Amino acid sequence: MTIKGDAARSMAVTYLAAACFSHFRWFWGLLPSYRIFTAGIVVSMILGLGGCAGATYFVLR
Repeated sequence: MTIKGDAARSMAVTYLAAACFSHFRWFWGLLPSYRIFTAGIVVSMILGLGGCAGATYFVLR
């Protein structure tokens, strides 16, 4: 499936959220910085859900 325009931007946000999730989970999770670890995971999950919802909206609109 090829997406363009606003849906592509929303998917880029979703990919960014996946990268941030991996970064916070497997980099900050190894260090004793639990506050950054927890906040980063939560923010990246919210960002990912928003990106998926936006992409779905723009594709099905």
